[in-house]
Amino acid sequence: MNNIDELREHCEEMMAISPLRHAFIPASSIITLIDRIEKAEAALSAANEKLLVPAGYCLMPESLTAENGAKGALSGEFFTETDITCEKCGGNYDEHYSCERCNDLGVQTVRTVIGWSTIKAIYKMAVDTTAIRPTGFKIEGNADAE
Repeated sequence: MNNIDELREHCEEMMAISPLRHAFIPASSIITLIDRIEKAEAALSAANEKLLVPAGYCLMPESLTAENGAKGALSGEFFTETDITCEKCGGNYDEHYSCERCNDLGVQTVRTVIGWSTIKAIYKMAVDTTAIRPTGFKIEGNADAE
């Protein structure tokens, strides 16, 4: 249970004690409530300072999956280009014969889609080498992050 839930419960208890909605509440209870609110705000502020993202960084998932939308967004977006010998003219330029397929260059450029497993492997390596992992900071679901 966090401090906000505790404060809500405390207020509900105070309301339940009095049958009137605007009943007299002792000053000591109000002071206690204010103290608890200030402590909760201080704890929240300290937690927020730990979560600040350094300049030049952003929050991204540790791995790419279909569940986090990466597969749909990145599949088919990356290619390699390879020059191969033209199948029609065999790469032989002839002044008397014009090759429409390669425009008389003798080679054709073939685009090949980079596979999803390769994209994931590249991303994992980038995360492993550039991630900021503060000591003593636990990441939910990651036992070796500490």
